[in-house]
Amino acid sequence: MGASVYALSVIDTADLLGVGVFGDRADFEPSVEPLGGAASRAVGAVEERARELSEHGDDVEGVTVVRQGSPCETILEYAAEIDADLIVLGTYGRRGLSRALLGSTTERVVRTADVPVLAVQMGDAG
Repeated sequence: MGASVYALSVIDTADLLGVGVFGDRADFEPSVEPLGGAASRAVGAVEERARELSEHGDDVEGVTVVRQGSPCETILEYAAEIDADLIVLGTYGRRGLSRALLGSTTERVVRTADVPVLAVQMGDAG
């Protein structure tokens, strides 16, 4: 029996629209396109790693998806859609004021997910 690894990248368009980054909806799509490319490259690494494992005899399928929306809601919806057994999220471990102002997608997913969530420290937020 093989494993499937789903890599989801969410472009936070809800936040971008909410804070008025874009003048109007007509400006929105062309402005989001570069974000989509970066998101595709990010999840592509997971697909490549799954392919490498498969070439070495492991039965692993990599599936990559890029969606737009609110990250927490989109992650939870996608996890339900694919009937995920586990959600793995990268986190930068923000503390203090930046966490209070920005919130934490990982924290919200951990609190509201119907399946276990593994938070992986990604490094310094900069």
